[in-house]
Amino acid sequence: MICGADSAAVRRDAAGIVSAFRLLKPGKNSLTIDGQTVEGDVAAGDIQAILDYAALKNELIPVDCEHLLFLLAQASGVDEGELLKTEPALGEKACVGAVALRAENGEIWADCKKWTARAKELLTTAADKMYLYFSPVIRGLSGKSPLRITSIALTNSPAYNDQEALAAAAEFGFGAARAPFAVPATNNQEKQVVKDLILKLAGLVGLDAAAFSAEGANLQPLLTALSGKIETLQGDASKFVAGIKDAIGLKDGQGLDVAAGLIVSLAAARQSDASALTDARAKLTTFEGEAKTRLVTDLTAAGKLTEAMKKSPWFTGLDFAALKAWGDCAPVVVQPGRVSDASDFRQAPAANVMTPAQISVARACGVKPEDVAKTNGLVMPAA
Repeated sequence: MICGADSAAVRRDAAGIVSAFRLLKPGKNSLTIDGQTVEGDVAAGDIQAILDYAALKNELIPVDCEHLLFLLAQASGVDEGELLKTEPALGEKACVGAVALRAENGEIWADCKKWTARAKELLTTAADKMYLYFSPVIRGLSGKSPLRITSIALTNSPAYNDQEALAAAAEFGFGAARAPFAVPATNNQEKQVVKDLILKLAGLVGLDAAAFSAEGANLQPLLTALSGKIETLQGDASKFVAGIKDAIGLKDGQGLDVAAGLIVSLAAARQSDASALTDARAKLTTFEGEAKTRLVTDLTAAGKLTEAMKKSPWFTGLDFAALKAWGDCAPVVVQPGRVSDASDFRQAPAANVMTPAQISVARACGVKPEDVAKTNGLVMPAA
């Protein structure tokens, strides 16, 4: 579609910026591919198939200059939209706008949803037009995949022979052989933008692109290397996804983007579980402390635990479970119900001397007999 001139197929807003344009109409269309003319019919069913696919995807279609996104997507083996999902920074640099498809009078129209400031300059009625055509990338003409439009380019070299019809990427031609990668000859300023993007992408995937930065350098070898590198990265990603598929619950057909989302979710769940475990441990420690305090009170009241015992290293090292086990079998060393006095421990009323049995009980409880004697007003027997 001619975008540099006003026509019934191009609509503009009050500022003169393109707001909608016709992409495809039914009937005969001819394209020039590798110097040969190829003709084909676009049926109403084809129009509907493209619109149905767009409705199913429910995503805006990117607009770039001279099919840069198409070239990079082909090197990656994916559609342009999928490429932008994995490389959002590329979209910020390469895209000049985005459109949504709709039907009008049996034709496919594009409603412009986004334009960059630069694109607005190029597409106003008052601007010196650097680009004359909107050129869609139409995939699925061979019938091996759904018929769809995956991107639209601003270009001066349309493949459609009919100037009234929208230009299409020359790589797609009713079963024609694929054209080799090439950097299109465009306006010098826009050509440099495309080149800079290719060099930057090469750097992102670890390729040394310094030799291609000179003016007029042939970028074909770099594009070939870039294609191979992206293919390798895709293979590595596929192996990674296959390796973690069962561990993270990945379903058949789900790729790296879904895997990344699941990993993030699992990491968040693990963090939540760790926090919950920390809270549970803190609560358990508090509970055990309170339970031990109550047990100490009970054992003291029962006469099994004395103040001297509580000050010993033996008592300090006991947790609740160990103290409970000891308390279940410990003897009563102080009669409960009153503070013990010497008469509780005397065998002979006339002498406040600890008996051998009392000494044995004290030692069995891990307490020095001397401490028991002192607490209860007794004396140790003579050596």
